[in-house]
Amino acid sequence: MARSRTLKPGFFQNEYLAELEPLARLLFEGLWCIADRDGRLEDRPKKIKVEILPYDNCDVDKLLNNLANAKEPFIVRYIHEEVRYIQITNFPKHQNPHPKEPESSIPAYSEKSRVIKFLVTENKFLVSDSSNRIKGLKECKEEVIDSVELQKKSGDEKPKKEPVKIPYDEIVNYLNEHAKTKYKSTTKATRELIDARTNEGFSLEDFKTVINNKCIEWLETDQEKYLRPETLFCAKHFESYQNQKAKPPSKPQNGKPTFNNFTNRTYDAKALEEAWLKKSKGEVSTDEEIKEAEERLQKAMGKGKDNINNPPNSL
Repeated sequence: MARSRTLKPGFFQNEYLAELEPLARLLFEGLWCIADRDGRLEDRPKKIKVEILPYDNCDVDKLLNNLANAKEPFIVRYIHEEVRYIQITNFPKHQNPHPKEPESSIPAYSEKSRVIKFLVTENKFLVSDSSNRIKGLKECKEEVIDSVELQKKSGDEKPKKEPVKIPYDEIVNYLNEHAKTKYKSTTKATRELIDARTNEGFSLEDFKTVINNKCIEWLETDQEKYLRPETLFCAKHFESYQNQKAKPPSKPQNGKPTFNNFTNRTYDAKALEEAWLKKSKGEVSTDEEIKEAEERLQKAMGKGKDNINNPPNSL
């Protein structure tokens, strides 16, 4: 039974539909009127011709194939339990069936359905398989091919990207080797951190750079405890750790303990302590030794000569 349907202005501006011959476009409009409320109908070309194009000398089966194999397919021709049907793509999007219109009695397309998919060129059929590649040339014959999802438009399928192999073992082993730790590369939390940074575009070399920078800065210091995945690989700090210029810790001179006053000047702590003791005991006997001790203490403590006799409590 024919039904009233809606024709929108966009129909006339569809560039893919414009590539089809006029009768194919007219047939497409007619299919709306004989399809049920879900856009489905029986795939019976002769009957369809009588209902839609009774006065035109045309091959409706060929026109249906053109609609099904357009750059943006307008219908899907499928078989369910050996019965052929047609599904108009995007039908619910463009049509508003009457509320009293009966529910569809035609089985919907499913994974068990098969799709008739072929192109017609001069009475020959170029048969494409489910991956849309040309499979062979058939003389005036149909071939039924297993298909994928309904309404998946040709050309929309993007090539699948090869999954990125994330080097969990190499990253964690590198950390363990340089930070003298024993973390496992199979830990869920560690893997999630590595996954997140990898998804942001960071590479194995970036992870190694972060580990190197922080090992140089933190090893054998109070910060050494932070040489761990949750700190090094977290979103908040990873990029800044990667871009920082690593500064090695101060090294002892001549085997003597040293300290840094954070102005890039390193001093011999033991010598300073001895100078204070000599000064307090009056053991510095020459003006030259007193002057040398005062200069060294002034540089270390940042104080003037007036405070030379008041050594800090820490010494």
